[in-house]
Amino acid sequence: MAVDIVRPVNTKILFQFVEDVQNSKFTGKTESGIIVTERDDKQVKRNRWGKVLAKGPDVVGEIEDGNYILIEALGWTTTMELDEVNPDQRYWFTDHEKVLLVSEEEPIIE
Repeated sequence: MAVDIVRPVNTKILFQFVEDVQNSKFTGKTESGIIVTERDDKQVKRNRWGKVLAKGPDVVGEIEDGNYILIEALGWTTTMELDEVNPDQRYWFTDHEKVLLVSEEEPIIE
């Protein structure tokens, strides 16, 4: 797992988005299986849900590994690949100050 190789420092949080991300774009699927990519202006204006994989030692609040967090729009780094873990997976960092909500249950994305 990524946590064994990368450990966040200070107030950083390592996470993966709940929504699908392909080529740095958030995507969704229709009921018939067609992949739909959001428009660029919509991409940057929405808060996004992520799943916490690891947190830095200075993260305050009730954020725990495995929680789901709603992250302020554009409050994350660019994508990061960890070939040693899984070259097909993507990871991101955010700061605990960018977290708007915390949930123990996976959010429903529509």
